[in-house]
Amino acid sequence: MADGNPGDRKEVRQCMDSSATPVHPTRSLVIPALSRNRANLLYLGRPRIVHRIDRPRKGKPLPKVLSEEEVKRLLDAPMNSKHRAMLMLVYSAGLRSGELLALRPDDLDRARSLLRVQSGKGNKDRYTLLSQRAVEAVDSYLSE
Repeated sequence: MADGNPGDRKEVRQCMDSSATPVHPTRSLVIPALSRNRANLLYLGRPRIVHRIDRPRKGKPLPKVLSEEEVKRLLDAPMNSKHRAMLMLVYSAGLRSGELLALRPDDLDRARSLLRVQSGKGNKDRYTLLSQRAVEAVDSYLSE
């Protein structure tokens, strides 16, 4: 039987169907089953079939959006100016934790309310806007 003919596909389908999986298998059940089937096909000398079996992609759920009240409580919670400035920067500029930790005082352009983020996601530099409250929180922390 040559690789890529309908008989090969039928063989793969039978092998996959023989795995004991529920009617609506979850990703965590499908991935190991596919790995076993790939190993079996490689053992049987069918490497070309193996490369055509795609693994299911992990979904990208939308992030949970906080209500105005939750945001207000979060930003009012920190006890010291350092934590308050950090939360204000993360919330106002949409920073990731690594970006926040890499910030330097000269990254803040107070006149234009801009923040320079260096080596962000994908090792890219970018500018992001800051709220006036975030600028004030950073200035309050830096003046201590």
